[in-house]
Amino acid sequence: MKFDCGETQEEKQSRLREWHRFFCIWPRRVGYRDCRWLETIERKGDLVIGYIGNGINGFCWKWEYRPIQPIVLEPDQPWPRK
Repeated sequence: MKFDCGETQEEKQSRLREWHRFFCIWPRRVGYRDCRWLETIERKGDLVIGYIGNGINGFCWKWEYRPIQPIVLEPDQPWPRK
């Protein structure tokens, strides 16, 4: 049987290190005195060694958040397609 088992760990880490959209179900600070909750924002992460518990060190993500950047179009520029 053949099936897609998803992205590799390296692909996932590479994707999460870039700005990507994220729906926050917990309040997140995206700027000075600016928090967002229950809406889509952008985030990027950095994988760091951190303390997990019970004397165990492991890898964890340190996240940076920002509001979604608006798309600025030039007067004669077509709408971007994905």
